Amino acid sequence: MCQVNIEDVIKRKADSNQPARDDNLATTYSYVYLRIQPYFAEFKSPATAAGDNSEEERLQFLIYLHDPQHQLTHTSITQNIPASWIDLWDQYDWVEDLVAESLRVGVEVIGQEYVVARMGWASKEEDGKDGSTSVDPGEKEEHPETS
Repeated sequence: MCQVNIEDVIKRKADSNQPARDDNLATTYSYVYLRIQPYFAEFKSPATAAGDNSEEERLQFLIYLHDPQHQLTHTSITQNIPASWIDLWDQYDWVEDLVAESLRVGVEVIGQEYVVARMGWASKEEDGKDGSTSVDPGEKEEHPETS
C-alpha cells in the first residue's frame, strides 16, 4: 500500500505550470486538494436496562480540504457506520449505499464550508451582528439618493 502525503502532492503541483489567466474570460482556476482517510474508532454504547455498557467499533472518514492559494483548510468527520457492516458489503448493496451517502454528505458539508470561506460570507455575518446588513455578493446594494 502506497501512502501519499498531501503536502508533497501540493508542493509538486505548485512547481508545475499554472494555467494562464485570461481577464477576458470569467474563468478562475484554483487548485483544491481533498483527502479522505477512513479510520476505525471505538464507541461506548449507552448503558442499557440490563447494564450492558459495551464498546462497538465504528468506521468513519476524516475529510481534509486544502486550498493553498487562498490559505484555506477545512476538516470534517463523517457520520460513523458500524464496522461490522463491512463484512456484509459483498452480500448487500445497501451497505455500499449507506457508506457512499455518509461520504457524500461529508464532502458536501466541507465543500459548503469552503464556499462560505472563499466568498467571505462568514465574516459578513459577523459584521451583521453589529447592526449592519450583509449583501449577497452577487447583487449590488442600491442606495437611493437623498437630498
